Amino acid sequence: MSRILIVSADENVADEIRKALPDEMYDLVRSTDVDGGFEHLESGDERCDLVLYDHRLTTSEGSELGRYVDRASAIDTPVVVMSEATESVDWVPLLNAGAIDHLLIDPIEADVLAARIGVLLRLKERIDQLRAEAVIDELTGVHNRRYLDEQLGARLGEAARYEMPFSIGLLDIDHFKLVNDAHGHLAGDRVLQETASIIRKQMRKEDVLVRYGGEEFAVMLPQTDRLGSAILCERIREAIAEHSFDIDAKSLRITVSVGVASYPLDDAAEPEQLVAISDKRLYQAKEAGRNQSVFE
Repeated sequence: MSRILIVSADENVADEIRKALPDEMYDLVRSTDVDGGFEHLESGDERCDLVLYDHRLTTSEGSELGRYVDRASAIDTPVVVMSEATESVDWVPLLNAGAIDHLLIDPIEADVLAARIGVLLRLKERIDQLRAEAVIDELTGVHNRRYLDEQLGARLGEAARYEMPFSIGLLDIDHFKLVNDAHGHLAGDRVLQETASIIRKQMRKEDVLVRYGGEEFAVMLPQTDRLGSAILCERIREAIAEHSFDIDAKSLRITVSVGVASYPLDDAAEPEQLVAISDKRLYQAKEAGRNQSVFE
C-alpha cells in the first residue's frame, strides 16, 4: 500500500483528497504545517511514497517548496505541488523549482487527482525497482558499495542531527585467496554467499549489510554505540568461525577480521573519516593475528 503525505492546513482540501483516494489503496497521512510534514517524510520505516504539498503554506517565494523538494529527493520521494494557479505562467515555476507535477486545488477534480497519482506512483515503483537493482550485489544479494557511498552521509548526518550514536564495521575474510586457489572461484563465490547469509542472521532489521568489495563486507549500525557495535560484530565473527562450509565434500572453516568505528566517540565528522578509522582498525586486527575485532 502506497503511503501519501498531505501537507495542507485546509481541512476541506484534505477531505477532498481522502474522497478521491480510497483507503484500500492508499495510506494517507496529513500534516497541517511544513515542519510537521518533515517528521512524516523522514520517519524511518514509515517513509512516504509521494507528497502532496499545498503551496499556500509557502510564506516566502518558493522557499518551503524548495525545502520539501530537497529533503524528499534525498529519499527518492516525489513532490506534487497543489495551488490555485490556473495560468501556466504561475504554476510552471513550481515545476522548475523541483515539483514533479502540479494540481489545481480549487476545485479538486477527484478523477484527475486519482489518475495522476496512480501514474506517478507506478513510475516511482518502477524507478525504485531499477534503483534497487543498481545497488544490489548480484552474487550475494546484499547492498553494494554504491549504496554505501550514497547512504552513509545521510545516516551519519541523521545521527548528528538527532544526537544519536552510529557505527560502521568493515569485515574481511581471512586468507580468502587460499580458498580460491585451493578450491576454485566457484567455491569462493559460495563462501561469499554463505558468509553474507551468516552476517545477516546476526543483524537487526535496521542494520544494513554491504558487500564492500571482493571478500570484504561493511555493516552500517544506526543508533548503535561502541559497546553495542562491539557486541554485534563479535557475534558475527564468532558465528562465521563456528560455521562449517561444505566445499567439494569437505568441511571448510574460515574466519574474519573486523574493524569498527563509532560516532561520536571517534573523531569523524565526515563519512570518509569514519570509514578510514574502521579500515585502519581492520588492518590492525589483521596484523594482530586475524580472527579478531578492533574497536578503539
